Amino acid sequence: MVGLSLLHEGVAFENFPSTLSLAPNSGPHSVSLLGAPKEPGELKILGYTLNVLGVQSTCKLRGM
Repeated sequence: MVGLSLLHEGVAFENFPSTLSLAPNSGPHSVSLLGAPKEPGELKILGYTLNVLGVQSTCKLRGM
């Protein structure tokens, strides 16, 4: 997986994309997605985006 980053709305935001390599049948793993707001104001984290084998996916968090 490449380009894991936060999906957001509101103020300007700098994502720090992550890359993750998983071995088959390796079990669940924790991943931290990081970023920094570039200005004061309201920032809403809506979910995350990722790219797997060239396919871009967006996953929105429930209740957001």
